[in-house]
Amino acid sequence: MPSHNQQDLFHDPIPLFEVALKGIESGYRQCFRTLHTELSKYQPLCETYEPLSVDTSSGKSVNGIFKELKSGREVKGKKSKARDAAFKLLYLILLWQSQHELKDSAKIFDTYAALLLSYCEAEIHSNSSVI
Repeated sequence: MPSHNQQDLFHDPIPLFEVALKGIESGYRQCFRTLHTELSKYQPLCETYEPLSVDTSSGKSVNGIFKELKSGREVKGKKSKARDAAFKLLYLILLWQSQHELKDSAKIFDTYAALLLSYCEAEIHSNSSVI
């Protein structure tokens, strides 16, 4: 039974909290799996991490995230590492860039373009084996 001195804290619902929690617990790639192509939900998801003080980039620079993305794509069986890095990159694009002067914006754009190209090529190859 709560004492009279204890206060209950109430807050508004946190948008996409369940998806955000899944990303924290099981890797940020789970956010992609949960939201799929619902592009309008990625911005609010990234904004959900802000008040929770979640460091999605794990303190890594753009170059560090790029290396993580690249190494995950190059090593067989490490796709989850690349997918987590892809979310970190998306996070930087959607939030961090809008809040800070970003001198690495060209690097982020190039990395994201390479990621999309790689994904498209993988889809083409996987679909060509089905045809």
